[in-house]
Amino acid sequence: MKMLWCWRCKAVVPMLDDAEWERLNPLLSQGLRDVKAYREAHGARLEDTPRAQFFQPALEEHERITGIRASDFDALMHHRLSRLGPPCRMCGRRLRTPKAKLCGACMTPRALERLAPCPRSPNCCCSQEADPRHAIEPFYFSGDVARARAALVRAVLSLPRTRIVLDEPLRLRAECRSKVFRFVDDLELLIVPDGMIHVRSASRVGHSDFGVNRRRVERLRAAFETSRRGDAT
Repeated sequence: MKMLWCWRCKAVVPMLDDAEWERLNPLLSQGLRDVKAYREAHGARLEDTPRAQFFQPALEEHERITGIRASDFDALMHHRLSRLGPPCRMCGRRLRTPKAKLCGACMTPRALERLAPCPRSPNCCCSQEADPRHAIEPFYFSGDVARARAALVRAVLSLPRTRIVLDEPLRLRAECRSKVFRFVDDLELLIVPDGMIHVRSASRVGHSDFGVNRRRVERLRAAFETSRRGDAT
């Protein structure tokens, strides 16, 4: 059992593993059969059927398993771990189903949850890296995602010798060229709708960048904040 967010209940509830579910499921199934038999025998509508009494054994078994008293027997049918998808890498909540393509909490597409990892060389920094050599703080924003995205685009275009090569609703990718040798660095940004922007800046060639990528990210951060303040005035 794990305490996890239930999309149906809009609350954190006990989610049963397969072994626990095998204990509960027969009682839920029997409750459904008893409800059906009662309705057929009495010609009763669903709302006129004493469903609670038929599902009482399932509720009692659920309390024995979890230590928590529940009253919504309909909801118990959804409280199974295997019905959920993996945790969203952005906000941590489990996806609604194993095949879900979008996180229902932060609306991050499943395929866009991660930026590319940094190589072992130090010429890369990324806000999704834990290694101190590569880690850097993400950007933060509040309010409308579209306004934050527009401010981010303006900030990226303000960087010298930079052009956007991928422009998607929640992801931007840009190429930044060095002034003398025209080397190309890759800048990538991933917008998390709950108020965060992950960033990665990396050199395509070489080993050390002498801090160029980290300075670029900080310059972009400052430009983003300036652009956002301009929107607010």
